[in-house]
Amino acid sequence: REGLDIPEVSLVAIFDAATQGFLRNERSLLQTIGRAARNEKGSVILYADSISPAMEGAIRQTSERRKRQEAYNQDHGVVPRTIKKALPTMGDESEDLLAGVAGRGTKGGKRLIAK
Repeated sequence: REGLDIPEVSLVAIFDAATQGFLRNERSLLQTIGRAARNEKGSVILYADSISPAMEGAIRQTSERRKRQEAYNQDHGVVPRTIKKALPTMGDESEDLLAGVAGRGTKGGKRLIAK
């Protein structure tokens, strides 16, 4: 959720969104919802039996941010577009990844996993 920069994400679905606990507070919901914001056609679905205070706050804040962004875009002639980034290519490292030795570099390739 936090720190992910994946512009290709066009749909985020949060199951049991009203359940209190890990990744279900307002801040976490906002960060997860924000993953779809980098795509001009991004959508978010919150599955729940009822609306929790965290959901209500995240929905309210998302709506307020959208209104401000749309007003800014209108005033400054900004047309929203999905971020386009080239996908990195993998050479010999892909064999290491498939062999389960990524990061140990049997061919001296760069690390594919975090240190």
